[in-house]
Amino acid sequence: MTVSSLILVAALAGAPVQLGSPGFTGNASVLRDGQSVTDYFGNQLRLGGVKVVTAAELAAALGPEAATALSTCLSEACTAAARVPGLDGLVQGTVVHLGTAYQLDVRVLQPDTGAPLGVRSVQAHSDDELYELLKRLAKEMAIELFTRTGKEPVVQPLAQLPVERPVEASVVAPVGVALLGAAALGVGIALDVAAHNQLGNVINRTQLSTWEAAQSAAASAQRLSIAAAALIAVGGVAFLGGIGWWVGIARGNSLLVLAPWLGPDRGGVVVSARLP
Repeated sequence: MTVSSLILVAALAGAPVQLGSPGFTGNASVLRDGQSVTDYFGNQLRLGGVKVVTAAELAAALGPEAATALSTCLSEACTAAARVPGLDGLVQGTVVHLGTAYQLDVRVLQPDTGAPLGVRSVQAHSDDELYELLKRLAKEMAIELFTRTGKEPVVQPLAQLPVERPVEASVVAPVGVALLGAAALGVGIALDVAAHNQLGNVINRTQLSTWEAAQSAAASAQRLSIAAAALIAVGGVAFLGGIGWWVGIARGNSLLVLAPWLGPDRGGVVVSARLP
């Protein structure tokens, strides 16, 4: 074997499998913790010894439009990836949320022809299962690429992925609704008390000198009673709805704390939440 052949063999042995990753598509391309499926899957490939050529790197080599088209291209339309030096494959993926399940489709294409090198289609029935399937598929794809190319795994640095903090919903609106409901309840109760007092005056003929005055007082008491009933009903719905809304947002923001306690002769649950 010549010196040049030895150098070529050594170079091939040390060259990592390179996989272009233009990005996953679908309505569930962001995971529960804020990471994108593309980034998470890319790091799983890196853990397996595959060098991932990111969407930004593909755009730098091919241009933004050509790089974006690689995420959904078919067969010959994918051959633009062959212009990226050293690329061994092109990974495409789709994640679709269907009810309570996720449909995950991943395929690796040959850069110069667009022919499929590996195709996987699986379903996950929870967020945790989706994570595990992404790990498993990345490992399977990496092994298949090593087999096809004859290359060995090469340790790759993981991409530093910023974890996005979910945007916390404000509790101002639900608390405001609950306070307005409480105010309406208070006014309704006050009107109801006034209506009962006024009706009591009619029945007992207190401060009423004529029949006409009694009739007028009775009609006024009836109107007050109707208004009180309406305010109590609306206020009650608003108050309970606002509290329910607030509790739902607090739970979603991880602001609600339920602390059960037990004493010698009593027990209960302390509910607390952080307000904005």
